[in-house]
Amino acid sequence: LGNSLPSGWSRAPLLGTPSAMKFVVRSGAALLGLLGVAECAAVTPIAKVLELMKEMEAKGVAEKEAEAVRFSAFDQWCSDQKRIKTEEIAEGTEKIEMLAAKIEKAAAEIASLTDRIEELDEDVGRWEKDTKAATEVREKEAADYMATSVDFGESLDALDGAILVLKKKSANLPQAQEALLQVSSLKMVPESSKKALLAFLQQPAVEEMPDEMLSYEAPEAHGYEFQSGGVVDMLEKLKDQFAKQKYDMDREELTAKNAYEMMAQQLADNIENAKHEISKKTALRAQTQEAKADMEGEKAQTEADRAEDQKYLDETTALCTQKTEDFNSRQKLRSEELDAIRQAIDIISSNAVSGSGEKHLPQLLQVRKGAASLAQLRSGAQAEQILIQSKVAGFLADQAKRYSSRVLLLASQRVAADPFVKVKKMIKDLISQ
Repeated sequence: LGNSLPSGWSRAPLLGTPSAMKFVVRSGAALLGLLGVAECAAVTPIAKVLELMKEMEAKGVAEKEAEAVRFSAFDQWCSDQKRIKTEEIAEGTEKIEMLAAKIEKAAAEIASLTDRIEELDEDVGRWEKDTKAATEVREKEAADYMATSVDFGESLDALDGAILVLKKKSANLPQAQEALLQVSSLKMVPESSKKALLAFLQQPAVEEMPDEMLSYEAPEAHGYEFQSGGVVDMLEKLKDQFAKQKYDMDREELTAKNAYEMMAQQLADNIENAKHEISKKTALRAQTQEAKADMEGEKAQTEADRAEDQKYLDETTALCTQKTEDFNSRQKLRSEELDAIRQAIDIISSNAVSGSGEKHLPQLLQVRKGAASLAQLRSGAQAEQILIQSKVAGFLADQAKRYSSRVLLLASQRVAADPFVKVKKMIKDLISQ
């Protein structure tokens, strides 16, 4: 009842077939032929063969049960390994799905951070251009303001001087002409005012009258005073106009300067805040990218481990399936062999077989011849016993090879060796008595 067979052998056929029944009958007949030669004593050869067959049956049952115990431990190991690996594969699959979700989320977060960083970079670039453009405009406006303010200041100073000269009674005409020429040369003075001043300057010169009574005799002086009064009014109006324009310009300059400073400060704040946010989001993106790379590595390793676990599970399942099939096949064969042995025992133990053995078995107690006859009987019986023993052993070996049964092979070896040696020794002991 072992696991391995001699080369070229296969398992015995089922006992339910006609060929197997014929084999059992032929085996019993061969054993009866052997028994017909041996001398009987207190224990007959039939009893010895039955004892041999029962020993073989007991050994077969013990080996069958021992193999079942060993397979039970192996089957438990298979169940444990399948359960453990199935759980590990399920855990690996769950972990892979979780990592895949996290990786996808990290990728989306990285994309969102990248979009925001690019948007902020664009904003910073635009704000820096706006700041540069606004600064250039403000500098130009400030330069224009300074130039215009200087012009207004020079114009007001010239107007103040001219008005003061024209209002003085002691002022002479050349002095007034010089003051008015200075005013007419100012670019801030309108063309109409310049023409009026030139017309005033082109009138004939009149010397100063020493006495008021001379005015009657010198009407030109009265005309000069009249015309100078009109010029003074015109100059005062220009002064008021320039003063108002300068005031409005100063106010506009201050407003423009304040607006520029507010806008520049707002742009500077926007740029600073954007750069700070870019720095934070860039760091967060780098951290997220690193975490994503780590998760991708962990996912790849988990997939590799799961593949190894799946391979181990498949191989273990195949091994356990094959071992189970082999075990069931051996158990079935062992059961068939035990059934064959039991049927052989039943046949040999039947009245027909045991009666035939007793019929053909010589009885030493009925021998009527002398010592020579006993010696002749002993010699003939031994030779015939050896011949029949050899034939029975050969017959069992042939049948074992024919039906590919290791049990019958072992039976042929036991028949050739054990029982008949004991029978021969028993016969020798009887003859010597």
